[in-house]
Amino acid sequence: MRFLLSLALLIACATSAAPAQTDARLKSAVQLAAEGLPDSATAIVNGLLAVTPVSDPLYPEILYTQGSIARTTTEMQRAFQKVAVEYPNSPWADDALLRLAQMDFAARNYAGTVRGVEQIRGNDPSSPLIPAAAYWAARAEFEQGRTAEGCAWITRGLASESADVEAKNRLEFLQGRCVPGANDSGPPAPLPPAQPAAGSWGVQVAAVSSQASANSVLADLKAMGLSGTAVQESGNLYKVRVTGLSSRAAADSAVVRIKAKLGGSPFVLAP
Repeated sequence: MRFLLSLALLIACATSAAPAQTDARLKSAVQLAAEGLPDSATAIVNGLLAVTPVSDPLYPEILYTQGSIARTTTEMQRAFQKVAVEYPNSPWADDALLRLAQMDFAARNYAGTVRGVEQIRGNDPSSPLIPAAAYWAARAEFEQGRTAEGCAWITRGLASESADVEAKNRLEFLQGRCVPGANDSGPPAPLPPAQPAAGSWGVQVAAVSSQASANSVLADLKAMGLSGTAVQESGNLYKVRVTGLSSRAAADSAVVRIKAKLGGSPFVLAP
């Protein structure tokens, strides 16, 4: 369960790169799953799998949707692997590879994450998925202490013509580790200093166990246009917060945005 929750949070951080289903029935299934009706969503997908020939171009899209709404990591992985392996020429193959790379990251299989992203890049160096894929590859390389390789992925992601503002914000935040003299065995980049507060309200976003994880959450907040800070407390716990909000209404609004984008259980910090 802990792994599935971690995976949900990681994938939620990259929703801007996720493709939209083209079939109205599959769109309906995704919407039902998002509304907390997984049984109804699964019934639609299973029904389509039963009547659609495996040679139909729609079939890999159905499989991808099956993985997207799956309730277990095993079901999710099986569906995405089937798309990537059995339908490598499908428009959904690289999207499935990216999801598998995210699953590897959530499982701390960082080498697997990089291999998956390398395959996406090998399939199409100009793929619109390169910015999102480069973000995960860079994080995986940093987790392995491979700073130079992580920085190379950031450069590739930023150079991609498909990198939008949000993708660039995430990559540029990670790029703070790519400073002259950085080496592969160095520690994670220090947490950014707290910014002067414009207001006294705040939001507790997450409590994580490492500086690297805190930096990742801060990067996601920056991509949302929010100013975050991280405070290390006893027991090596890092609490990531948004501060400087002007009112309770602003804090409540931030909670809604953060929960929708990053998941978790953010809550308001009163003055």
